[in-house]
Amino acid sequence: GTGAASWAVLSHFPHVQHIHMVEHNKELSFLAQNLMQAGFPHIKPAITLESLATYTPDQSYDLVTLSYVMNELSPSKHMPLIQKMWAHCNQTFVVVEPGNPKGFQIIHSIREWARTQNISILAPCSHDGICPLYGKDWCHFTARFPRSTRLRQLKKGALGYEDEPFSYLILSKSHQTPVGARILYPPQKTPQGINLTLCQPQSPKIELITKKSHLYKKSKNKDWGDCWEG
Repeated sequence: GTGAASWAVLSHFPHVQHIHMVEHNKELSFLAQNLMQAGFPHIKPAITLESLATYTPDQSYDLVTLSYVMNELSPSKHMPLIQKMWAHCNQTFVVVEPGNPKGFQIIHSIREWARTQNISILAPCSHDGICPLYGKDWCHFTARFPRSTRLRQLKKGALGYEDEPFSYLILSKSHQTPVGARILYPPQKTPQGINLTLCQPQSPKIELITKKSHLYKKSKNKDWGDCWEG
């Protein structure tokens, strides 16, 4: 695409020295290269004009990301691509898909494969057991971004922002334990305090943080998708 995942990486890890992007559309790859050079002029990304389904890396990378890619491929190509990219990953592997039932289905299938391979799951899961949401709901979160005047006109929207739902999975080559529980839905304020729906192996758990609790102030600063270490 436009290289948005690479932008996100550089925003959090400015010390990154090398980025290799793969895109099969010539116009999009040209746009991605120009956007990257405008935003991060010190980075000269390598860009391969090829479909990920046929592309094979010629080296390994510390971080491998697949962002909004799997849903564009036929299901038969999903796991071969995941296995190929995992083989060329040194440390961390990130997959992001649209936060809808189809996107979550893809993420869940990758998670199940990871479980069979005893691969460490970093996020968003708080455990490596069977997903308690599968078949009942879909695990997803949202990212809010501002809408420009032009974008509001194109989408015929009145709000100055948009919430983009997404599902994701982060795997690691090293054995690591997930930190805390994951907040699965927006926290609900009640007269008694704040209800947090937390991920756990058996089923999502609703935990009430009362106003008298020493954790109440901490819970007020938590949002959907955050970790909870109460």
